[in-house]
Amino acid sequence: FRLDLYYRVAVVSLRVPALRERPDDIPMLIEHFLATDHDVDDMRSVFSHEALRSAQAHDWPGNVRELRNFVAGTVVLGSPPATSAVDASTAEGVAVLLDRPFREAKADLVTDFERRYLEHALRRADGNMRQAARDSKMNRSYLMELLRRHGLR
Repeated sequence: FRLDLYYRVAVVSLRVPALRERPDDIPMLIEHFLATDHDVDDMRSVFSHEALRSAQAHDWPGNVRELRNFVAGTVVLGSPPATSAVDASTAEGVAVLLDRPFREAKADLVTDFERRYLEHALRRADGNMRQAARDSKMNRSYLMELLRRHGLR
């Protein structure tokens, strides 16, 4: 590490508080990520008031990058990620997953993801199976099998 380079670059030192210290910034950041990354103008069309409150209560150890990934996951899945029996966005949810056998935890996460993905694909295609399969780049018969497996058709 070259100290001389550090002092050349470190002309101004700024302290930016962690995201957990400024929960009031979270709605503004979510709105920004939705608009710039996903072309969504109305935050309420993606995030319910409860989801927004939950996001503000979360610690965000990964700071803004974690929040941005959370927003992307919410847009893709159609609802905030991991709001099922095991809420992976909380430390308790992660601990619960980590305490379970690998295959069991993985199976539950995959099942939850599949169900959410299928629900989102069907909503996006207005219930049209052929269009949902095409948009998802999967065989229509496989889509039908997954829908039956998850009790969606």
